[in-house]
Amino acid sequence: MMKLLVKATGFILVALGLTGATKAESSCLAAVAQQAGSSEGSIISAERGENATIVLVPVPGAQAPRRCKYGATGVQRVFYTGEG
Repeated sequence: MMKLLVKATGFILVALGLTGATKAESSCLAAVAQQAGSSEGSIISAERGENATIVLVPVPGAQAPRRCKYGATGVQRVFYTGEG
């Protein structure tokens, strides 16, 4: 499991053990952290498709992870996968 710490000022990424993390993964971690107001995250999975990469990111205290879609222009969408 990869971990990422996001510095509160400007959400500057400080990668801890992220050797091999893709741009999609690190961008999605930052987008989820900003949306959820979380300072730490990890990746459940990252699946590369034909047009986009889908990254699932758990958020502390949430019952379901966030789903991030990353395409040619960067992060396209982040949403909660649970109900509500």
